Amino acid sequence: MEFTYEEKLACWKTLASMNGCEISLRIFSPELRPGSTKVELAAEVIQQVEKMRARIETVLLAELYPIYLDSWADDGAVDKTAFVASLVLNALHLDVEDESQASIFLYYDDSQLFGGHGVEVFWDGTEDEINVEIVG
Repeated sequence: MEFTYEEKLACWKTLASMNGCEISLRIFSPELRPGSTKVELAAEVIQQVEKMRARIETVLLAELYPIYLDSWADDGAVDKTAFVASLVLNALHLDVEDESQASIFLYYDDSQLFGGHGVEVFWDGTEDEINVEIVG
């Protein structure tokens, strides 16, 4: 992974592969953790997110599928399996506060399930709580 610095956003960015998709990976950090390089930090976060994939998908389904059925689905609503498969991860942002605290944001394309809005998943990397929102 080769990172470039994005001056406008004050972050390091690269493209990475995750779950078979190419994603935009950005690290927002005043300083990287001591002893850590951007590549090591990115690899660590990708591993964490991959380990949490099933849990994240469960939360996406629990939080968003009822909203989809109530407000967005028509007579041809997709089933739960197709719903989760339609949410395509396209970006991962890591916001490093300090060496002990980092926040992870995952951004998904909605494949028109929510009229082209995106889906944002926030996870602080340590807590069990995962927050999901429709954005855009």
